[in-house]
Amino acid sequence: MTPQPDETLKFSHSEARLFRGIKLRDGAEEVICDRMVVQRVTGDEHDLIVYERDGKRIVGRITQIMVVSTATPAVPGSAIFKEHVEDVPLDDEREFLDTYDQFQRRTFLTGQK
Repeated sequence: MTPQPDETLKFSHSEARLFRGIKLRDGAEEVICDRMVVQRVTGDEHDLIVYERDGKRIVGRITQIMVVSTATPAVPGSAIFKEHVEDVPLDDEREFLDTYDQFQRRTFLTGQK
């Protein structure tokens, strides 16, 4: 079952959905973030997280990576998919934070930039 967003905003150029309080692992540490999915009318979809590091709000792009292990005579090869967080270019980060700031129920407020 697909989780329902905590809030949805519709703009003339896109729709943004917010999922609050998502827990992600960063090594041994657990990070709380908000997940934001931005669907543009052009068809582009951006799966993002907003979190705080050193008192600053950060936007990361969630991508899937495939990890392939090569087959050996004793073990068959395999492939697994993992989610990975990539940095977002500064101009895109500003745009996504502007969208994020329009949500009433966001976790990380504007004053924390």
